Amino acid sequence: MTTPLERHRHISTLLFDLDGTLLDIHMPSFLKAYFRALAPCFGMGEDVPRFREMLLDSVRLMLHARGGERTLDRILVEDFATRTGMAEEAVLTAFDTFHREGLETLRPLTRPFGAAKPLLEKALAAGFTLAVATNPVFLRRAVESRIRWAGLEGIAFAFISTAENMRVCKPHPEYFTEVLAALGRAPWECMMIGDDPVKDMPAALVGIATFFVPSPGERRHPETADYRGTLEDLSSWIDGRATPP
Repeated sequence: MTTPLERHRHISTLLFDLDGTLLDIHMPSFLKAYFRALAPCFGMGEDVPRFREMLLDSVRLMLHARGGERTLDRILVEDFATRTGMAEEAVLTAFDTFHREGLETLRPLTRPFGAAKPLLEKALAAGFTLAVATNPVFLRRAVESRIRWAGLEGIAFAFISTAENMRVCKPHPEYFTEVLAALGRAPWECMMIGDDPVKDMPAALVGIATFFVPSPGERRHPETADYRGTLEDLSSWIDGRATPP
């Protein structure tokens, strides 16, 4: 990895994508199992394909939101309640039941990246502020569970984006400005680290430095990425800092 350290010595905050970056997960397989496990909580265990399409329709509304008064969880719950004919409170109860009783069954579909926790601990020790900048289409408890599955439950993240605290999804530039506002940071103080060239690298559009972590076999190098490398490379970048930010 070519690392022009002088160019980004001013960075004090690292924004990490979660799935595929800090957590080893094959999202298509995970989502297939996720819908199958979640559907019975809504009384639709016998018609998972229909449940999946109904829920995805509500998620698409979240993905297309560009800000406003409603947080993404309200968009999801209100729309899905309409589609299912359930009361909003019943929708929330069904999700809560799943998060308490069903979500953990999906843990074997994931595994920690060995380099992730040592990297984050090193970054904290060096004085960096850390945030989980995951696409906020999941509710908080589902995000927190995946952080735990990644072995990172003890890491002091300053902010974690979830459906409850965000109004915009990736890759809209407004997502990144909303994260900056939550952290009280300027773009030039931050770096976005992620494995998705479409969802993560648009952070560059608002002036955030970007570090592309390619999945195995990935050969693309997004034009907007300042860096391309592994988590180990990022760890070396931190080692190369003469002084903590």
